[in-house]
Amino acid sequence: MRSVDTETGKLRFDLHPVESIKTAFEKTLIAAGICEHAHDQQGSELWLPVRGRLGETSPRPKLVGIGSPNTLRHTTSTEMHRRGVPEAQIESAAGHRGETTNKKHYNHLRPEYLTGFIDGVEAF
Repeated sequence: MRSVDTETGKLRFDLHPVESIKTAFEKTLIAAGICEHAHDQQGSELWLPVRGRLGETSPRPKLVGIGSPNTLRHTTSTEMHRRGVPEAQIESAAGHRGETTNKKHYNHLRPEYLTGFIDGVEAF
């Protein structure tokens, strides 16, 4: 949780124990604004009830984070490839054992990898 230190005026981050990494990660995505409105099986937007004790006067949208811890892992590995970090270091940091894991699963996701293809589609 983020708050402002009343003595220094600086941001302070309070750490709290979590029961679920998935739930904590989703709450972090929502707090960062990386989220969307949740929908039910019929496609209708879901709304949460008013919390009178908090002074709310209208329902609020139920939000879901866009991503997962694995998304972060993929993004980090892909970005490290783009920046030219040696393959062995990326493999080691990711906890992979084989030299081909990152090349097979992440390297092809670099933004510049499909530049030729994108240019071809644009030209078409």
